[in-house]
Amino acid sequence: MLNFLVGIIMNVLLFIYFIITVYKFDIFFNKSYYAVALVLLLSHGLVICFLILQKSGANRPYLNIYIVALVPFIIFLFLMLVKTDLPLIESKTELPTIEHLDHKVVIFCIDGLSPDILDKYMEEYDSGLFSNVARNGIYSNMATIYPTHSPVIWTSVATGELPINHGIIGFGRYRFFYGDSVGFSAFPRYCGLSKYFYLISKTGLVEFQPNLSTHIKVPMIWDILSNAGYSLHVINYPVSLPPSEINGIFLSETEFVIHFTDILYENIYPPDLKDHIQTTCEKLETKGTSIFDNQFDILLKDRDIYSKRLAKRFFVNDYKILNLALELLKDYQSTHKSNIDIIYSHGLDASTHLFYKDFYSDLENGLSISDTYLGNYMNFIEDTLSRYITEIDEEYTVFIMSDHGFHAKGILESITNLFKQHLQGIHESAPEGVFMAFGKDIVRNESIDKPSVYDIAPTLLYHLNLPVSKDFPGGALDIFEKANPVLEIDSYRGSTKEFYIREIMIKDEDLTTHESVLKSLGYIN
Repeated sequence: MLNFLVGIIMNVLLFIYFIITVYKFDIFFNKSYYAVALVLLLSHGLVICFLILQKSGANRPYLNIYIVALVPFIIFLFLMLVKTDLPLIESKTELPTIEHLDHKVVIFCIDGLSPDILDKYMEEYDSGLFSNVARNGIYSNMATIYPTHSPVIWTSVATGELPINHGIIGFGRYRFFYGDSVGFSAFPRYCGLSKYFYLISKTGLVEFQPNLSTHIKVPMIWDILSNAGYSLHVINYPVSLPPSEINGIFLSETEFVIHFTDILYENIYPPDLKDHIQTTCEKLETKGTSIFDNQFDILLKDRDIYSKRLAKRFFVNDYKILNLALELLKDYQSTHKSNIDIIYSHGLDASTHLFYKDFYSDLENGLSISDTYLGNYMNFIEDTLSRYITEIDEEYTVFIMSDHGFHAKGILESITNLFKQHLQGIHESAPEGVFMAFGKDIVRNESIDKPSVYDIAPTLLYHLNLPVSKDFPGGALDIFEKANPVLEIDSYRGSTKEFYIREIMIKDEDLTTHESVLKSLGYIN
């Protein structure tokens, strides 16, 4: 009887948590999903109760474990069959003639830059770039999207659109035999559906594939800016493979798609830069490996070999990306001069997944920020960004942002990541990200209403004298010294999106690499 009561209590608690989870997923769900979620929860509850009753030896001729277990499996099949039916709003509105800015705009996108770690870092490094921005520019937390899936959030940042509208709703796409399955991709992973996906994937009817830029249903910010005549450098932005044909240089993302060591060389626009970029990257990779071995590896002496291997991979990739962006800035300020640079790094996110608890443990044991691995990683990023800004030979406006923060694993997260004990930090409960701005036209040391990831695209468009779409859920932030009226356009949907590579072949081994990276960081089961 006691076992049965414990089972009932567990199910009630799970029910409450699940309803909260589904409510938070409201940006993805329609009303039918709530009914599916309820049935799915109850069916799993029946399975648990059945197992408890079976162990207690109760007589239950009316109940069969196979029948009970069949219910969530049927729901899984239903979700696999759900397809998106969202029509695009075609807009042929012509952009007005605009006056281009007379200074450079740089956007640094730092995945996983957590406000709590940044605040502690700035206490020790009070004369660094981050501290100077916090004192002399704009510094705020930034509301994010639940669930905190980086490809989803960064696509919303770059489009200004809701996930259900731009089409990226997870870390990848679940492909059924007829096409994408939106239903399964959008469902909370706590539902326990991964086991059914694993079973049915063995039949060959379903598979997991990376997100591609061709899956995005609306123009990205660089498409709009390029069409308006601006020149850009876009480096490593998530969900950007294949690269867009823009007025400038475009290097597709390296981490969340195919094997990161070679994708960079094959997905470059314009393609005639391939040889130069490949040579530069090979030199940077050698140098980054040496720096990690001599300066960072010693900070991980007590960690398992698997975490060390992941840490090295992400550091070397970040070193290569950030310094490649710096080299392009130096090399092409005359021949491929850009008005706007957009640079993304992912290594801090991965490192915080691995060493979040160690960071706070080290501080509690009396170590300084500079003695910790994450403190050194933050210093590496800050130093590289500072060198980048120093190289700019004109006035500039700089934006620094992150998609989310981090928190330590709780009981539920420890259970769901039972076989990923190397993970110390997670972001399942949507901790907020960071927003910073400084430079020309930015007000100094002003407190602002907390921005959202949906405010970034309209803010950039406003700053660059372009109209803001009426269908954006966010709006332009009040952070500029100028007070020009906000221009509006009905919608940017339907604007031209040109791609350098229209189709790419994805090898099975590349898919395996992509999936293994996501699993190692706890993003998929």
